[in-house]
Amino acid sequence: MKIIVWGARGSVPSPGRNTLAYGGNTPCVQVIFNNGTEIILDAGTGIRELGNRVLSEKRRMDAVLLFSHYHWDHIQGLPFFTPGYIKGHLVRVFGLPGPSTEVRNILARQMEQPYFPASLDLTFPMIEFEDLPRNELDFGEAKVKFIRTNHPDPCLAFRMEEKGRSFIYFTDNELFPPAEQQTPREDMISFCRDADLLFHDSQFTKAEISGRKGWGHSTNIDSVDFAVDASVRELQLFHHEPSRSDTAVDAMLGEARNHALLRGSRISVKACIEGEEIVLR
Repeated sequence: MKIIVWGARGSVPSPGRNTLAYGGNTPCVQVIFNNGTEIILDAGTGIRELGNRVLSEKRRMDAVLLFSHYHWDHIQGLPFFTPGYIKGHLVRVFGLPGPSTEVRNILARQMEQPYFPASLDLTFPMIEFEDLPRNELDFGEAKVKFIRTNHPDPCLAFRMEEKGRSFIYFTDNELFPPAEQQTPREDMISFCRDADLLFHDSQFTKAEISGRKGWGHSTNIDSVDFAVDASVRELQLFHHEPSRSDTAVDAMLGEARNHALLRGSRISVKACIEGEEIVLR
């Protein structure tokens, strides 16, 4: 299983000199299973570069695009995903329906005038929209499971498994929300149990979180505690705060590693880097 990070920044793109190391594109992660199944997680601005890579490789894309939720930073790259415009490619889209509309209509709204010059119908003939099944997506030996996160709007985390290896994408999740939890912590820990790799929302520090309760995000320290309790082998801090410089992300990472040591854990702790390719063997 190969995981490629195309965007790891939260809330809004943050290009510039201070974000060169970790990147400024908003969430998009690609997973390629050994059996050839290709999964795209979210369509933040990072999906544009993913599309450019596909075109440069001159290959036909046949992929599944999974949306965790529909906040701007997770959908704003979709109109600029070039393979969706070109005959021969195929992208199947899954996500939670809204309270009064289907996934397709939710995504089409950002491409209506005056927000975008061409509608989704005209620009994306190669994209198909399907209902998310109740329990999991099955691709032979490769499987994708999902669970609700703790977030103001409905949001999903995804667990990808193949031949004993597992990767979890857990974006936009508040581990200690002030309101009633949408998913109990014990259920989330069970969902992540013994995973090889976990990307978990770590947008804020402990000092910052007090004024941001209920926003649907976690701290670097909370993410470490969660990963250690779930016996995860490697944690990567994800959904970096857009105003946080590379130096500040380094500092958050240092705090997280020190906290893991205080917990007596040997877990590997890193921070997601745009452009990084990870292979789970």
